[in-house]
Amino acid sequence: YLCMGLATLAKGPIGFLLPGLVAFVYLLLRRDLRRLRDMHLFRGGALTLLLPGCWYALAIMRGGQAFVQKQILTENLMTFFGWASDPGTPSHSLLYVVPAFFGGFAPWSLFVVPLAVHLYQRRRQLEHDGVLYPLVWFVAIFLFFMIAAGKRTVYLLPVYPAAALLLGAWWSRVSSGEWVLPTAVVAGLRAAAVVGTMAILVFAWAVAAEGSGAHSSDLFRPYLHHTDQENLPLVHEIIQAHHLVFLAWAATAAALALVFLAAVWRRRWSWVWTSLATFATSTTLLMNVTF
Repeated sequence: YLCMGLATLAKGPIGFLLPGLVAFVYLLLRRDLRRLRDMHLFRGGALTLLLPGCWYALAIMRGGQAFVQKQILTENLMTFFGWASDPGTPSHSLLYVVPAFFGGFAPWSLFVVPLAVHLYQRRRQLEHDGVLYPLVWFVAIFLFFMIAAGKRTVYLLPVYPAAALLLGAWWSRVSSGEWVLPTAVVAGLRAAAVVGTMAILVFAWAVAAEGSGAHSSDLFRPYLHHTDQENLPLVHEIIQAHHLVFLAWAATAAALALVFLAAVWRRRWSWVWTSLATFATSTTLLMNVTF
């Protein structure tokens, strides 16, 4: 309750709405709603609302109706239902969150489909496998932001820990041999590995070529959002200024892509994980340190 109060103070009503939604759905699926009587809902709820309530009261006293209209009504209620437009939170279709999640969860997105197939096949053993709670966590929050009229990709941040828990639980049992991947799933992973390896090799070549003076990044211009297209000159300057760093990353990424492809082909799952983790870490370091 204390953490939900701090979350509400930081991010507004979703600080207690989302955890409450996940907890209720989880207990409902377990047919264990009686536990709600033991959770001190009224005293805990009072603590949850007291912390942000003090701040909201002071903010309303200082900001008046303008604060209520913008912070409480427009940015929360009206934006969610699409009753008002907020420049910072544009309206999008229901499916907007699907590619947003796959992009944000990369490179682990390669395993989302086989993971989903596996969870469906074991839908009656989810609680026994210990994955029902993170699955409810993921689905409930994902659907919440899917039905919201106003959407931003950063709104999906709360689902990534749940997705990581699900993927980690599945992968640990696959790599230990406890669960054997079906032939169709392996074939799909191999196809995805080929496409992913080719994409990484092309991108690594483009980065290496940028450092030598070529504007190879312009090849990606037609596939980028217009705001990203405007940033291409800046990207070119940064790569040229740190040519050796980017060249080292490109060589590392190309080598890891080939290791990844070979590991998927030979079903060496520990090497698949290691290559992807190393690629993700090196790329994150490059972006955070250099950019």
